[in-house]
Amino acid sequence: MSLVTRMPDATNDAASSHHEIAQLAVDLGSARDLLSVYRRLRAFVYAHTPACGFFVSSYDATTEMRTCVYAYSEDEELDPATFPPMPNTGSPHSRAVVTGETIVTQDFQEAMAGKPRFNVGLDRDPRLPQSSIVVPMKAHDTILGGMEIQSIVPGAFTPEHVAALQMAAHLAALAILNVKSLERERTLRADLEIRAAELETKVRERVRELAAKNRELEAFSFTVAHDLRAPLRAILNLTQEVLRRHGSAMPQAARNDLDAVHASSLQMAQLVEDLLQFARTAQGGVKRELFDMSHLAKAILHEYEVREPERKTDLRVQDNLIVEADPSLVRILLDNIIGNAWKYSARKPIITIRVGARIIGNEVAYYVEDQGVGFDPSQTARLFAAFQRLHDPNEYEGTGIGLATAYRIVQRHGGRIWATTKPGDGATFFFTLSPPRAASPP
Repeated sequence: MSLVTRMPDATNDAASSHHEIAQLAVDLGSARDLLSVYRRLRAFVYAHTPACGFFVSSYDATTEMRTCVYAYSEDEELDPATFPPMPNTGSPHSRAVVTGETIVTQDFQEAMAGKPRFNVGLDRDPRLPQSSIVVPMKAHDTILGGMEIQSIVPGAFTPEHVAALQMAAHLAALAILNVKSLERERTLRADLEIRAAELETKVRERVRELAAKNRELEAFSFTVAHDLRAPLRAILNLTQEVLRRHGSAMPQAARNDLDAVHASSLQMAQLVEDLLQFARTAQGGVKRELFDMSHLAKAILHEYEVREPERKTDLRVQDNLIVEADPSLVRILLDNIIGNAWKYSARKPIITIRVGARIIGNEVAYYVEDQGVGFDPSQTARLFAAFQRLHDPNEYEGTGIGLATAYRIVQRHGGRIWATTKPGDGATFFFTLSPPRAASPP
């Protein structure tokens, strides 16, 4: 196979037009891999010089080693791996990448005169390169490597060729930096995606573990609370029976002790019931259906009026509060919030409670408003935590489970719950029963 030299047309010589250089810059700038850069550069070189071979090297200034990264000869691409890395041998290619100067060898026979050189005889072999030019590929004052163009024509490279090739080498060096930057970005992005996937997997595993532990804890709480019912009931019945039969004959101190046991047992029984209710709110699915929450709120308020008929009340419920939610869970939710409002209005001459709905942003927020004692706004973060009491238990009875239960029910519906207050002048509890709706497009 013989070497073939591409001879440029008279109108398409080394003095490339500004348009061709500009097109080269655009093509190299849009390249997304190094092979595309080398191939486009080779096409430019072969179109504008009498080239028979084209080689590109990378250069490491630290080790002073150059490595072939692209080779083209005899109309085909060669495997760069067949060219071993080379130290500084003093060759034209070595001098170009070390000094940053363009090295032109117009005649190999003259350059090697008097020097031993393999395959160079006394007569010129028309199949072998006779001249070459090595142009350093430099960007931002850093030499990245060099490109070497060989020709079978002696004295093939003119000053116009040199100028065009220097511009092409500079554009290629900038393109190489750009491609390497893109490759680093792709590598970093791939690494981030892998780490994100690993983190997501770990999070899912932790969530599953936490959910399993929560289920175990809830099952334990349910079992313990359920099993406490029978002995507590026995204690309550026994203390009541002892007081009924022997209370009149007992010393006052003994009766006081039994009264204290009975009161504590009642409190414990209420705590057990609240814990069971709290555990049940996490079991089963949320069975949504349309129903009138107004009727439910009125029924709950009526139950409180029946329990304390002597109390003066001002109770108002907005009509037609139609919701799509789980009726049994919403009953527990309302019972806890309304019960909270009733309890903390106990020292007011009139128990005033309002139940209704408002549009807040893009949500329908339901509310229970009272004019009771309110709470300290600085303690809002503790409001929905289990066993947290914001008032003295000696003043207001309770177990600290009710609002935690309400919070769980709202959360299971995908909604949210919050409260506002004016200490000494009441509180308003708001809740939603579904995730916020997306805003409508303008």
